[in-house]
Amino acid sequence: MASPLAFSRRALRIFSAWFTRQGSAGDVSLRLNWPDGWHQLGMDSPMTRGGALSFPAVFASIDMISSDIARLPMRHWRDDGTTRSEVRNSWAIKVLDKPNDYQTGFDIMKMLIASQLYRGNGYLYPVRNGRFQIEQLHCLFPDNVFVYRTGPDYFYRVSAEPMARLETIAMIPPREMFHHRMLVLNDALLGITPMLAAATSSNAGLAILRSSEKFFQKMARPSGVLQTAGMLRPDAAEAIKERWKRVYAGEEGAGEVAVLEQGLEWKPLTMSAVDAQLIDQLRYSVEDVARVYRLPLFMLGDLTKVSFSSSEQLTRVYWTGCLSAHMESIEKRMSRFFGMDGRNEYLQYDLDALFRTEMQTRIEALAKAVQGGIRTPNEARRIEGLNAVDGGDTVFMQQQMVPVEALATRTDLAPKPQVMPPTTPPREQATTPLQPAALHDALMGAVFHDLPALRAASVHHPRQQRTLIHGRRSRAG
Repeated sequence: MASPLAFSRRALRIFSAWFTRQGSAGDVSLRLNWPDGWHQLGMDSPMTRGGALSFPAVFASIDMISSDIARLPMRHWRDDGTTRSEVRNSWAIKVLDKPNDYQTGFDIMKMLIASQLYRGNGYLYPVRNGRFQIEQLHCLFPDNVFVYRTGPDYFYRVSAEPMARLETIAMIPPREMFHHRMLVLNDALLGITPMLAAATSSNAGLAILRSSEKFFQKMARPSGVLQTAGMLRPDAAEAIKERWKRVYAGEEGAGEVAVLEQGLEWKPLTMSAVDAQLIDQLRYSVEDVARVYRLPLFMLGDLTKVSFSSSEQLTRVYWTGCLSAHMESIEKRMSRFFGMDGRNEYLQYDLDALFRTEMQTRIEALAKAVQGGIRTPNEARRIEGLNAVDGGDTVFMQQQMVPVEALATRTDLAPKPQVMPPTTPPREQATTPLQPAALHDALMGAVFHDLPALRAASVHHPRQQRTLIHGRRSRAG
C-alpha cells in the first residue's frame, strides 16, 4: 500500500499537470476540464458527484440541441453569382454521411456538438487516403486534446486513440484537426464551456433531487428526535434508537403503529416538502440551465408560458434563438475544413427537415412558392418526398402579374366618364292616322306579293274602279 507521502506527491503531480494545461489558456477559472484521475483520488467533481450530466435539465439540453442539428442533412452548393446548383456527388457529403466504420453521420455530428456543449470544444480527426483526400473522420474526447504552443505556431496534443489510428500520443497540426468551439474570450483557440455558468444551478438542482430522494426513502417523514423529561442511560437510549430505526424507518416501517415508552415524545426537526417549496426551487434551476443554453422552456416540457398556436412558430423561435448560431458556425468551419472558400462553394444545412411540421401549413407554403416563381414543382415535390414529373423543372408565374411601369403606360385602364341621363324626357312623336286607301294598298300588297307584275296600274275610285288583271278589262259601278 502506498504511503500518504507518495499519495500526496502523485496528487501534486496530477494537479500540476492540470494547472499547466489550463494555464495555456490563460485564466484557469474559465476552464472546467477536471484533473485526470480525480475520481481515483477520492475527490468529488467541483460541480456534482456524478457530473452535471446527471442533472436532467443539462442532459436534456445537450441531447436536444445536438440531436436536432445532427438530424439535418447537409448540402454542397456552388454559386457563380448568378445561379446556384447543388453538387450531387460531393466527396465531402459522402464522408459526412459515412465518416467511419463504427459511426453514422448522425452519430459523429451529435458527438461533436455534445462535446462542444459540455466541454466547450469538439474535435474531429481526419484520416486521409493516398490522394490526400479525407477518407474517415473520428470524433475525439475533448479532455484528451489540448493546444500545445511553440511561439506563433501551435499543435494539438492528442492522447492515444486506437479507434482513430492513433496508437501513441501525437502532435497534430491545425490543418489536420477540425476544432469546433463555443464562446471564446481570452484565448481564440479554446472555447469556454456553458457549464461554467450552469454549474451552480445544476448543483442546486441535484441537491434538491438528492434531498427529495432521501425524503421519500423515509416515506415522507422528516427526521426528528425522541425526547423525554426523564433520565435515560446511554445503553437504553441506544437500544431505543436502534429499535426505532429498525421498526419504523424506511418502507418496511410504513403504516406501523409507534409505541412510545418511558415518557418518550416524537418531535420533528426539519421542514416538510411543502414548506420548503422544492418544486419552485427545482423549476428555477431548470430555467437557469435552459437560459444558459438559450433553449426555450417549452422544449424541456414546460408549456405554462407558451402563447403560440402553431408548432411551426415554436420551431422558428427555437431555431432563431438557439440553433441558428451553432449551425452557422459549423457550416463555415466545415466548408473551410474541406477546402471550400465559403462564398462560391460551401456546405449548408437543409432546413426543410426542421420546419416539416404541420401538413396544411407546409402545403400552402409550397403552393405559394410554386405560384410565385420561387420554387419549381419538382423542388416542391422533392421536399415532400415525391418523384419528379416531366416539365416540373420549369419556373411558373401567373400571367396577370405585370410590371408597374407597364401599367403606367396603358391608357385603357383610365376610368371613363359616367354618362348622365337627360334632365327632360324626349318629346313624343305625333302619329299620323292611317288612311283607307293606304290600308287597302297594304292589304292588296300582302295578298298578291307573289303574283307576276301587273301590266297596267290599277285605278280605283270610291264610285268607279277599273282594274286590269292578267290582261282583262272589267268595269264596276
